[in-house]
Amino acid sequence: MRVFVGAPTQWVSLGDQSLEMLLADPTALEAPELRIALQAWQSPTAELTFESTGPSGDRAVAIAIGDNAATLVASEFGQETRLAAVTPESIPALIARYAKLGPAPYSEEPVAKVRHSDLDRLARPPYERSKSLESLPCAELLSTEDWNMWSVRAAFQMADGTAGGYRIDALGAAGYGWWLLEPGRKRVTISRTRSVTLWALICSLTSAAVNSIDPEGPTTARG
Repeated sequence: MRVFVGAPTQWVSLGDQSLEMLLADPTALEAPELRIALQAWQSPTAELTFESTGPSGDRAVAIAIGDNAATLVASEFGQETRLAAVTPESIPALIARYAKLGPAPYSEEPVAKVRHSDLDRLARPPYERSKSLESLPCAELLSTEDWNMWSVRAAFQMADGTAGGYRIDALGAAGYGWWLLEPGRKRVTISRTRSVTLWALICSLTSAAVNSIDPEGPTTARG
């Protein structure tokens, strides 16, 4: 199987054909790696979902992980839904690409809390900024067209048979800054973070899903 790192080089545009149609007849796919990847979609050992929103458009990605391959189904603003075969090792780089993760300034600042409704209003057009968000250091970023708010979740079964589920939520943009979002029962905690910390969290979460273990290193939120 060809190894794809960072960005798949072969995509299948689903167009009018549904994923169910391809699952029913995998021979319609010429590339053998895509047929193998479809097996992961049918019988995954773990599943990851990524969603982001912001002025540049919404993105939704679903990844089904199998023993030796993974299937990625991506839906991006202004594009048709597409399917690609990827290796489990390439998943962190893919997530970072969709999250537009990159270097950004960092400075110490107090941890803040906002209502869930503040982020709900920010998450959909016209991307309204509440007074609570306007009072935070991230307000300058939110006044631009560059920010995006994203979430990645992993669901899998651990070796002892118990269900594992973890998530990472973040807000920011390369060149501006990154904030970690930690949803609580009543409010969401917003704390300044570094892009390298988010990268470590993504790697930890992906490793946990691929290997069916508890994440190591930086703490991720159970979801």
